[in-house]
Amino acid sequence: MNLYVQLDTTNHLVTTSGISLQDFSRGLTQLPQNILLLAGEDVPFTEYDRHTGFYFVKGVENVANYFSQYEKSKEEKELRWIDVANVEMLKEISEIELSELLYLGHTKHSLHSPFFYKLKNQYVYFENAREIGQIYYRHLDEFYRIFARKITQMVFQQLNSKRNFFHKKQLVQTIPHDLVEELSNLFTEGVLFSLHQEGESEEEYKIPIFLLEDKIKYIENFEQNKQDFLAMLVYNIATQTWRIENDWSKIK
Repeated sequence: MNLYVQLDTTNHLVTTSGISLQDFSRGLTQLPQNILLLAGEDVPFTEYDRHTGFYFVKGVENVANYFSQYEKSKEEKELRWIDVANVEMLKEISEIELSELLYLGHTKHSLHSPFFYKLKNQYVYFENAREIGQIYYRHLDEFYRIFARKITQMVFQQLNSKRNFFHKKQLVQTIPHDLVEELSNLFTEGVLFSLHQEGESEEEYKIPIFLLEDKIKYIENFEQNKQDFLAMLVYNIATQTWRIENDWSKIK
């Protein structure tokens, strides 16, 4: 089980593998009010906007249903959307802004900024069938919260995977925000968090972090080695605390 993160701080773009749409939506403080579909999908919960030629999903409940439907179907298609604060503003989109949206939806890159004044969007979300995501965040703290929730959940699952029905589940404290901010210095390199812990320990759960750069296609066949080792994220089970280690010799 691996988790990949690469952060482009200039454009507020985060590329991930191992973080699904469900992880994203559950980690947000609030779901988007509306979303504009950049892939031109005519599916349930959508409406058509004649001015832009895009389909959109209106209302938090419909957005939640659309996300749920996508998670269940997992069809061989890409998910491409941008949130919209007020769908009435779609009527005010200029031809230049529309061309920028079309370019963004097609290339996943923005001509100027991925955050539009009229749309007041917080995100631009791309995900393919392999759950490789490319998401623009207006506020990177939103991603840090999603990452913290996901890595904590993964450690919880690993610690409790071998416990039988009669044993009380081992709770895991959420990784602190300041520690995630410290890790963000590594995110910019393109890193892999390896949860294939070697050996058993009743005291600590160790997650080595390796440099992968932009070679995300090699994530499934990645082999741990000292040359690519950057640091290690450690969860102390007894004290329920997190820390970062930099000693390769302590990896096991």
